[in-house]
Amino acid sequence: SRYATSAIFRCGLGEAVSLLKWNQNREVMKVIFLVGDAPPAQRESEWDFKLWSKRAKERHIVVNTVRCGGDSSTEVSWRYVAKLTDGTFDSIDAAGGMVAVATPFDEELSRVNAELASKTLYAGRKEAQAMNRDRATAMKGMSAEAAADRISYMKSSRGAGMSAPSAAAVSSAPATVGGAVDLVEKPTALASIKDDELPEELKGLKKEEQAAKVKQLSTERKALEQKVAKLASDRDQWLNKNAPAKEDAFDANVMKSVKTQAAKFGVTY
Repeated sequence: SRYATSAIFRCGLGEAVSLLKWNQNREVMKVIFLVGDAPPAQRESEWDFKLWSKRAKERHIVVNTVRCGGDSSTEVSWRYVAKLTDGTFDSIDAAGGMVAVATPFDEELSRVNAELASKTLYAGRKEAQAMNRDRATAMKGMSAEAAADRISYMKSSRGAGMSAPSAAAVSSAPATVGGAVDLVEKPTALASIKDDELPEELKGLKKEEQAAKVKQLSTERKALEQKVAKLASDRDQWLNKNAPAKEDAFDANVMKSVKTQAAKFGVTY
């Protein structure tokens, strides 16, 4: 399914508000998009939907909501958080208004996407390590089309404003959450990591062996990033030529909200 069910949303909003590193500057635009076809489950008090809606408002985070399908309970919850945080509420068909387009580059992008997820070494608390490994595993299991879309988005968003060589080198691996550190992305952090917070792959190794392992994976990942940047660029060009975007699709609705809200911060697209 393109959209997650209510089980995901019992903690999804809370994780987005609490685990991501939000800029504290009031002049910086902060936005979450909450998309789903079912209302949030009410099972654990620490992930209470209304609690995290209020926390988002306190942190000046706008929550734009998109209901997929026609469930009325979902509309009530989605309108609640959108109104509270000055966000928008949209309702689209469960199919999203998007047409799945296969391209000649998807399979290779999917393979490289899975490889990138393997070129990670998460250090930190056990819970944080486990959380990030789960995210990497989910990245490996994405369908070819979804993986290709993800890579294209990562390269264009994380590389925005950079020179071509710098943009090509930006990481497409999952961003770390929960205070963990990806040593492949930040090799210099190895020197300050406590022994009990090392990833299992490095435990029991001598310091120089640890550094060598991190360096090897970092080199391999950089080569993959360069490769995937070329594939993503070729795919985007192919899509622009063969599959122009639909004006009423989910993506178009999302960008409409972003452009309107960004204008208030002096940002234009």
